[in-house]
Amino acid sequence: MKNEKSSPEQYRLQIVLRNVSRAMRDLGEVVSQLETSVLEANSDIQGRRIDPISMQQFDLVIQSVDEIGLLLDRMSTETDVNAQIDYGRVIAPTRLEKLRDLVGGSDANEAHRLLPHDASGVSLF
Repeated sequence: MKNEKSSPEQYRLQIVLRNVSRAMRDLGEVVSQLETSVLEANSDIQGRRIDPISMQQFDLVIQSVDEIGLLLDRMSTETDVNAQIDYGRVIAPTRLEKLRDLVGGSDANEAHRLLPHDASGVSLF
C-alpha cells in the first residue's frame, strides 16, 4: 500500500494506523504459531501436563493483539484523511526494522535511509 505524503517526512495517519493494525495481526499469528509449537512439543512427552494458565495467557495475548488491530482499523476510519504524522519523530525511532518498514508503508525504506536512526538496543532476528 503506497503511503501518500505531503512532504518527505509526513505520513498520512490513516494509513499508518492501518499498517499498525496489520502489524498487530502479524504478531498475533506469530504468537499463535508459538502456542501451537508449545502444544506439539508437550504432546510428545508422555505424562507431561500443560499448564492451563500458561495456555490461557497465550490465548489472552492472541485475542488482545487481534482486538488492538481491530481498534486501530476503526480508528483509521474515524481519522481525518488529511491528518499527518512526522516520520522522523513517530516511525523512525522504532528499533525493529521490519516493523518500522511495515508501519511506514512502501515509502518507509526510502524515508528511513534519509533520516539517522539510533541503533542502540536494536535486536536483530
